[in-house]
Amino acid sequence: MKLRTECFTEDGVCSWRDAIWAWRDTVEDNRGTYATFENLEGEQTTAPMKDRFTPEKWDERYAKLCDLERGLRDDFGRRLHTVLLSFTASSTDEDGRPRSPVDHFLDIEKSNGARTSALDRILGDRRYERVALPEQHKSGYIHWHWAVFVDGPVEAEDFQPISTWQLFSTLADWSASSR
Repeated sequence: MKLRTECFTEDGVCSWRDAIWAWRDTVEDNRGTYATFENLEGEQTTAPMKDRFTPEKWDERYAKLCDLERGLRDDFGRRLHTVLLSFTASSTDEDGRPRSPVDHFLDIEKSNGARTSALDRILGDRRYERVALPEQHKSGYIHWHWAVFVDGPVEAEDFQPISTWQLFSTLADWSASSR
């Protein structure tokens, strides 16, 4: 399958790079705006428009993550070990052209189930919790961080099957020589 190298917009056709930057500009321009909601009685309420990448959302996620860690520290005690795994896909094709952000995102998402299964196999019967956090590159493409809290010691090498699987999944359609 050959990906299109352009994106259709209301104003015609533009490159994926221009489309990504236009999307980022729109997100930035809409920060600080509010939505107004009205019920059947005519009462109105206003709420700030937030997307998943606003500093407020990151602060909220970080607070929840710290709360989870405190709870697990109480439960697991000194056995608590924390691992951070990051997953991304290439934002360019084999010819160096920008890929569709949707295709990029789907590449990461399609391997989520396999990564979760691999994590279950690696950790076996040990208790653990996993939190998946999306993060946006400055380019507009998404990558994921998994915070994994494990009851018991782990080593970086334990997670090699996940990173190796991700590498092969992301590069499956590309030749090794193009890397």
